[in-house]
Amino acid sequence: MPFNPNLPYSQVHGASGPAVFEQGGVFYERDGTEVPAPTDESVFHVMGKTNPLTGRVRSFLSGVDSFYPERILTQRNLPFVMFFGDGGSFGLSFNGGGGGAFTLSSAVATGFVIPAGYCYLPANSGGSGNSAGWFYFTMASATTGVIYGNAYDVASQAVPVIPNSTSVFPGSPSGRITQTTSEVTCTQVTLPGGSMGKNGKLAFNYRMSGSASAGTKSALVKCVSTTLHSLGVTTTPDIEVIAYVKNTGTEDAQVATRANMSAGTQSTYTAGLLKTINFGIDQTISWTMVISSISSDSIVLWPGSLSVTYGD
Repeated sequence: MPFNPNLPYSQVHGASGPAVFEQGGVFYERDGTEVPAPTDESVFHVMGKTNPLTGRVRSFLSGVDSFYPERILTQRNLPFVMFFGDGGSFGLSFNGGGGGAFTLSSAVATGFVIPAGYCYLPANSGGSGNSAGWFYFTMASATTGVIYGNAYDVASQAVPVIPNSTSVFPGSPSGRITQTTSEVTCTQVTLPGGSMGKNGKLAFNYRMSGSASAGTKSALVKCVSTTLHSLGVTTTPDIEVIAYVKNTGTEDAQVATRANMSAGTQSTYTAGLLKTINFGIDQTISWTMVISSISSDSIVLWPGSLSVTYGD
């Protein structure tokens, strides 16, 4: 079947070789010649396709590429939480008696009940012998809940989910935890190399909240060790942002939304706007968090969405 530029089609990019176009399961070169499916389909990623709402299509046969709509790379809205705990009088304390029932010395925020999510526990919390990591929890009130044995594996890059069934948190923990002040990775995903092109962009929409304490609570979106965007809050901790990282005519130079601001916010401060990340190769995008005081700071992060738009 010949290529029809007036019907929806996609531009597909493999690990090597030129981009090809796919329509109805058939692949074409730019001149409309039908070609075999690329052999490296395990690394296919759609760069763009027609807008199904408007039907807008441009013919590549005439030398004009299709426009490139935003593509959602991942959507992760189950919250990650670091509860405070100083090993003494303040924070999360296991009730004891088996299982993971716990009580907070004070709510993360007044009346704020977190229905479900994953909370970070340092190793051997409450004498349980657990490995440090993220564990599924539920809360019945702003200060009481249960942590389960269901762990989330960050390295898997899987979307965190509510378990179909819960397991008992092992080791019969009891007593106060001692939370960490080190930066902790919540979740991560691989951005395939070449996904942005020379003038494309990443867009992320994430939300954080936490205790209205004086200590700084920070959430970060990172590419390996480079911070793409970050939020640091103290006594007004609830905020949601939309932020961008845009390639500037090359795959290894970017301009980004400034830290602690959402897109559209005015500022005279330009530090940190420019990045030098090679998005021509696969990169790991991660969401992390950190607190400064284990006796008063709790933080909640909803990673939200990460999308990519290709640009020639």
